[in-house]
Amino acid sequence: AVGLASATLLAVGVRLAISVRGLRSVTLHRHRQSLTDHLTGLGNRRHLFDILDAFFLDAAHSSIGHRRLAFLYIDLDGFKEINDSFGHSAGDELLRQLGSRMRVCVRDSDAFVRLGGDEFAAVLMDADLDAATAVAQKLTASLVEPFALDAVSVRVGASIGVSSAPSDATDSAGLVSCAPRSSSETRSTCGSSPRESRIRTR
Repeated sequence: AVGLASATLLAVGVRLAISVRGLRSVTLHRHRQSLTDHLTGLGNRRHLFDILDAFFLDAAHSSIGHRRLAFLYIDLDGFKEINDSFGHSAGDELLRQLGSRMRVCVRDSDAFVRLGGDEFAAVLMDADLDAATAVAQKLTASLVEPFALDAVSVRVGASIGVSSAPSDATDSAGLVSCAPRSSSETRSTCGSSPRESRIRTR
């Protein structure tokens, strides 16, 4: 009887351990989903703020010299016209291709996210404005080649605003809000004609 009871308890313990592991796996999967833009597979706005909040929290409690961080806000030019002309499915495919093409312009240690709509962002760890401007130039250069959407070939431009921490802001919301303001003052042209992509820093 004792042996049977022990075996029963062991079986219950095994089932409980399996259930806990399964629950943790589901929880981790859902957490990852909550941080991912489902269209492009990039990180999303929530993921961006998780990174920035952690950076500023670490900076506030660190006794060592402040680390630097550069934030790039990328606003596509000409996307709405393509979306309106060829439909939302074409627009979605363009965003997927854009995400893949631009993601390789940043380091593995950096983050590249889709904020929503035709807005993207990059977080460059331990980078100054010179390094951020160089990355911005790489991002705009990646848009030179047209994108193939079924039977059509399209081009888009980009306006990129650059801000940095801690010089421009000491919190996540402040850093994110000042970069779009820096890009809104000048825009790039788009279409089949030659264009100049504008990069603006704070």
